[in-house]
Amino acid sequence: MGQGPAATMPLDTVGNARSLVLESRLYSPACKVSMSRCRSVDFRNTLVGIDAEALLESAVTTGSRRLMQTLTVVVITRNEEDNLAGCLDSVPFANEIVVVDDGSTDATREIAARYTDKVLSRKLDRFGRQKQFAIEQATRDWILVLDADERVSEQLGQSIREVLETGAPEVDGYLLRRRTWLYDQPVTCTGWYKYAHLRLFRRGSAHYVDRRVHEYPVLDAPARRARLAGDLDHFTYAGIDEYHAKLDRYSRLAAADWFDAGRRVNWLTVAWWYVVVPIAAFAREFVVQGGWRGGAMGWRIASMSRQAAFLTARYLRRLTADDCAESAG
Repeated sequence: MGQGPAATMPLDTVGNARSLVLESRLYSPACKVSMSRCRSVDFRNTLVGIDAEALLESAVTTGSRRLMQTLTVVVITRNEEDNLAGCLDSVPFANEIVVVDDGSTDATREIAARYTDKVLSRKLDRFGRQKQFAIEQATRDWILVLDADERVSEQLGQSIREVLETGAPEVDGYLLRRRTWLYDQPVTCTGWYKYAHLRLFRRGSAHYVDRRVHEYPVLDAPARRARLAGDLDHFTYAGIDEYHAKLDRYSRLAAADWFDAGRRVNWLTVAWWYVVVPIAAFAREFVVQGGWRGGAMGWRIASMSRQAAFLTARYLRRLTADDCAESAG
């Protein structure tokens, strides 16, 4: 058997086995222990029946694939017991997982604890601030930010591993294309699929904008970015009730952001906000972003964008009226 640091490491304790698989940062399909199981509390049971020599041989023979750099996966949660395990299972190559929970009342925290001991509590005030807090807890070289209802596809996972293997010295951040699944169908038209989002970046190279909703990270050096092959699958809206609940919540938050930015709806601008803006949102998705290529799916998404724009304008109108009332008082 080959020689090297791994070859001399004993496998007579659970701690040593965990160190071999996790801390050596080796990823091999031949390894008989999955990374998610290594993090779980029942790791001791995982070792039962495993050929220690075979595990060690797997580590030694994959030395040429040793990851040069490490990865922290960050997820913010609230009542995500139906989604979180699938999300974390899709990133077996992560060296560290950070979960920031906003007072979940279901089994979210218990599920998270099976994958990591970094399960933190923080009340959500703004999505931008919540994710900024989360990435500040990361300690590894790279940060991958996921939502609990997202999954890293096999192709995207391979692309991320290649970044970790090479170190990617010329790049600070990567754009990932998100493939949303709406009512069990993948959306491959409109801006939902066309645009890629910055989700993978070097620790310390990016920060989140301070927004209540529709938050996004910004690279300190925007030119040092690239795109990765593979899709980030997004399983949103389990049903029509969930869709309307999210639409209402996000529209309220977006209206508050617009209000803070100085936008107002009054009798002079009401036609603009209630008619022109929603129609423009529909046209952008269906015509400009190619929703027409998706047929009924493209029409549905464009209609959802129109509805979101109208509802946001309605809440902005309420904020404007409240502000006028306070000023008059």
